[in-house]
Amino acid sequence: MVNIFYHFRNHLRESYAAVGSGSQKNPELFVLSLAGHPDTIHFTPEEKSLFIRLKKNETANDLAQWDDIHNSLVRAFQKYSDIREGFMAATPAKMKGLLELLNLPKKSSRGLHPLLLS
Repeated sequence: MVNIFYHFRNHLRESYAAVGSGSQKNPELFVLSLAGHPDTIHFTPEEKSLFIRLKKNETANDLAQWDDIHNSLVRAFQKYSDIREGFMAATPAKMKGLLELLNLPKKSSRGLHPLLLS
């Protein structure tokens, strides 16, 4: 789980670092979708109770929350990927390395602007 959090954080940091500080207003334009998503995690009552038996109550309380936190973060990245892939499939994009370039007439780009801000 810690490795997954680390991977998500690095993905976001690298995306922001790649564009520099000048053009970070619309992250959906430069934060790419992840190629795969980890499975959700569900701690069993036996796993949670182990820490109580070991008198590690604070750890048991923390553990009770971490699977929900992890799973909601996984779902958020999945939802972002689905929305971004749907958007990119509906737009005429050309690839230049890892960069997706959109060459839209002004009239078409006005219709996309609300999608980029939502």
